[in-house]
Amino acid sequence: MAVRRAPLGGALLALAVVLACAPSASPPPTSGAAAQAPPSAAPAAAAEPSPAPPARLAVGLGSVGGTSLPMWVAQEAGTFVERNLEVDLQVLPGTRSTQVLAAGETQISTSDAMSVVAAALGGLDLAIIATPVPTLLYQIRVQPSISGPSALRGARFGITTRGSSTDYTARRVLASWGLDADRDVQLLELRDQPGLLSGLEGGAIDAGVMGSPTQQMANRLGFPNLLSVAEQGWEYGLGTITARRPDLAAHREVYLRFLDGYAAGVRRLKDDREFAIAVAARANKLDERDLLDDYYDTYARYTASVPLTPPGTVQSALDALAATLPAAATSRPEAFIDNSLVEELRASGRLEAVR
Repeated sequence: MAVRRAPLGGALLALAVVLACAPSASPPPTSGAAAQAPPSAAPAAAAEPSPAPPARLAVGLGSVGGTSLPMWVAQEAGTFVERNLEVDLQVLPGTRSTQVLAAGETQISTSDAMSVVAAALGGLDLAIIATPVPTLLYQIRVQPSISGPSALRGARFGITTRGSSTDYTARRVLASWGLDADRDVQLLELRDQPGLLSGLEGGAIDAGVMGSPTQQMANRLGFPNLLSVAEQGWEYGLGTITARRPDLAAHREVYLRFLDGYAAGVRRLKDDREFAIAVAARANKLDERDLLDDYYDTYARYTASVPLTPPGTVQSALDALAATLPAAATSRPEAFIDNSLVEELRASGRLEAVR
């Protein structure tokens, strides 16, 4: 079987194209009013001040579920609305959420540390302001004919997109087994988690990097688990909440309210199992209770209550990018992190109730 070389450069080139035409700053969160009416000559003395219209934020989600579950919970529980925010959640799989943020079409993205770091090294002024899950949670699901890691030599190995967390996971897992992702296997992009499952079912791939609930679906269909990556304890930023630094400086209070609403979503996720499962069912179009229970148990356990970004979650991305981006080898992870908003919320006591 011919092996196609697949370096990380593909994803980086895609980001570079976006960066080349990216505006200097994305449109600021809007208030919903197109323009202020001119003041009247004699305003009524007893007039009550009008409530401020909600600030609008477009949020690009790197996946429909998993690390995005607290966002959906916050949306359905009304915790964004309670903080006078109008939040538009848009599912943009893989690295697209970072690319769309780079183009200025959203004000926040959630993706993974590698795509954020690659974009920042390409010239975009980004900051990771929160990290929902600081470790990799995937499983390596394989065809029943794959008896062990050695049987993967020459195999077709499925990921979502190049430069994504599934790409990083595949490369790190293969390296731990003494295999080179560019020489010893054929990496195939299947866009999203449902695509990976379809690839296994249809025989298009021999192995795939699967998250919950796709990994439970694969198990039900008889595809063995070769490795539970969470058990390795590898630091990596999943679902990283990212914004452009100029926007943060100009609208810090709006982003504080957003993170406050997000944290309330985490609190509701952890405290109200049935509500969170109902939200997950709608977001992922699932109705099998066993899949939903496993899905909930995975993300309720690993989602951080205080979503600070540990430097190690970004350092892992820098290490992976160093081979193709020399600047990654000399960059410090702190340069890509702004923990000040989460720290401010914690100091104010607004994160105290989150467990």
